[in-house]
Amino acid sequence: MVSLESKRFLCDICNSAFSQKSNLYTHRRTHTGERPYVCPDCGKSYAKRSTLNLHRLTHLEVKPHPCDLCPKRFSLRTQLKRHYTTHFKTKPFNCEICNKSFIEKCDLANHVLSHTGESPYTCESCNKTFIRQSKLEAHILSHTGERAFVCELCPKRFIRKSHLQYHHRIHTGEKPYICELCNKSFRQNSSLKVHYLTHTGLKPFCCELCNKWFRTKSDLNKHAYIHGGEKPFKCELCLKSFIQKGALEIHSFIHTGERPHICEFCKVGFRSKTHLRKHYETHMRDRIQKDKQKSSQNLMQTEILTQTDIEKHKIVLI
Repeated sequence: MVSLESKRFLCDICNSAFSQKSNLYTHRRTHTGERPYVCPDCGKSYAKRSTLNLHRLTHLEVKPHPCDLCPKRFSLRTQLKRHYTTHFKTKPFNCEICNKSFIEKCDLANHVLSHTGESPYTCESCNKTFIRQSKLEAHILSHTGERAFVCELCPKRFIRKSHLQYHHRIHTGEKPYICELCNKSFRQNSSLKVHYLTHTGLKPFCCELCNKWFRTKSDLNKHAYIHGGEKPFKCELCLKSFIQKGALEIHSFIHTGERPHICEFCKVGFRSKTHLRKHYETHMRDRIQKDKQKSSQNLMQTEILTQTDIEKHKIVLI
């Protein structure tokens, strides 16, 4: 046991004491937010080298920690611990404001910031603020232009691995998140969560002016303009106004004739991403149909060859 006398290195911010100078330096980073150890694979940064080393296991796909209850394996012991809670459905940390529950205390702490409006992590380049350090790190890459994750099926590149994984599902048609109540499937877990609200009838976002409730915060934000009759985004060519900036951008393509969202397979252009996504589905259907036809042709050829072999065998017997 280390005696109090041996802890001679004091933090000048919170007076915490440490026996080694290196431990004091590491501790100070909790105050400054400094994260000098950067992952070369994804750009994530950490206060400790040991934490970075653990993180890098996730890129190497080394998974030494197996779950005793299912076949899944994990790179980190903390990931396994978190996974265990999915078997027992335990979320011990509850929000006192909205009663939402969380698996880990840090998740609750981040969630509470959504109620207080506090965004403690600030981008030094544009002063945009974020609730989580990980969100800030991803945002910083938007300034550097670095897109390390490349799609194998088309030339698109992405800042984060999760964005690439979601994009890949557009090509494959995969929708892994399935509603337990109606079996409807979704590409993103967030879309499934919003969909669940259609079954429960729950609308957690309330307008302070008319007490109308909404399923998502974006729906509430759109509704807020109705009270002032405000449509702040106006077309300079025809003076038509819109509630959302994105809607104005799509509208402007009518005047310019521009179709910036290009299909990587047939080079057809579309005004919006949603139209391009629907178009991609036609390619997937065509591919599935061609695969089925190819399989049936191979089967027919196999049957013809088999029949020919039988006839040859009969001749040999005669």
